[in-house]
Amino acid sequence: MNTVRSEWATELPFPKGTLVEDETGRHGTLLDGLIERDRDTDRIVRRIAFVRPVGGGYEWQAPFDALRRAATDDARRRR
Repeated sequence: MNTVRSEWATELPFPKGTLVEDETGRHGTLLDGLIERDRDTDRIVRRIAFVRPVGGGYEWQAPFDALRRAATDDARRRR
């Protein structure tokens, strides 16, 4: 059974604080990221971003590749 180890991401898809949109259309501010690696092979298993909703609310997680930079006007309208 392969187990994973986690580490804070040193590189993010966008700078911290960037307004992003995930694949479901949710908008938020990129806070940080986590990398999970296979303990045996050191291969990256997944990359997770932590995002906070615009205007406050519960933080959520999204895969790095599911994020794109949000249009500022779209994010403001959703507040």
